[in-house]
Amino acid sequence: MNNTIKNIGGKEKLVIAVTDSGLGGLNVVPRLEKLFSGSKAVKEVELIFVNALLHPSMGYNRMKNMDEKSMVFNSVLEGINEWYSPDLLLIACNTLSVVYEHTKFNKNPLYPVIGIVDAGVDLLLEKMGDGNSIGIILGTPTTINGGAHKQKLIKAGIEESRIITVPCPMLESEIQSAPGSDEVKRMIADYAGTALKEVSTNKRIYPALCCTHYEYSLKAFENYFLSTGFDYEIINPNENLTVNLNSFFSENKYEQTQVKIQVVSKNEILKEDIESLYPILEVNSYKTAMALRNYELKPDLFEVEL
Repeated sequence: MNNTIKNIGGKEKLVIAVTDSGLGGLNVVPRLEKLFSGSKAVKEVELIFVNALLHPSMGYNRMKNMDEKSMVFNSVLEGINEWYSPDLLLIACNTLSVVYEHTKFNKNPLYPVIGIVDAGVDLLLEKMGDGNSIGIILGTPTTINGGAHKQKLIKAGIEESRIITVPCPMLESEIQSAPGSDEVKRMIADYAGTALKEVSTNKRIYPALCCTHYEYSLKAFENYFLSTGFDYEIINPNENLTVNLNSFFSENKYEQTQVKIQVVSKNEILKEDIESLYPILEVNSYKTAMALRNYELKPDLFEVEL
């Protein structure tokens, strides 16, 4: 993967696509903007966020099986290539990072792809070096049932007994609509509380937010775990997804880097979703927040028949 990134490191202009099954991964875009604006390693970078939903009422976690999920996402990947020919794609979505491994595109990718699962696993491995800690992986049913985080941790030497996985049905949808709502707080308490029943209070816990949407409700997660009395540290893989790019784009070649940001979606994005996320995004990137508000509706972004 690093060699692939290295091959694009010397370009003057870059097109980087970021995708998610919804708007959670959009919070990765400000980190990319900061990286390129600060490094001045390229003259111009275009950041394109692609909403990979086939239909607003048919998220990937509602599709009937992995074959259906991989067929749809494969069409998204081909559409990204057809319309944008990116130099790099970041899958800012744990669900789609799991699904990606099952796509035809993965066997012969037309552009380099980095998924977020490894970002979360690497952070957990950094923290779980002692034997007295527990990793709690919170994610969508597709992410949890795929088992990628757990398998990679076990392969790296973490005992299975130190890993708890928690599927959180519909939490990402509630967060996208109202990240600070009482319903989101209730769901966090219900899902995380189930996991903590299995943990001795003398254990340090590392709850891992393995859905990019969860960062929008980071304060709610913090408040919940603070109330439990456990010694804890929240793991946020969103923070780690762009870290591997730093060494390849650290040269100060230009006086400044022009950063363009665009949001595209096959389907209409609900106005209430835009308004709920806009102020959160604006704190870190006015450009990203405005790109969401002025997103491009593109019905022909990708085509698929189920």
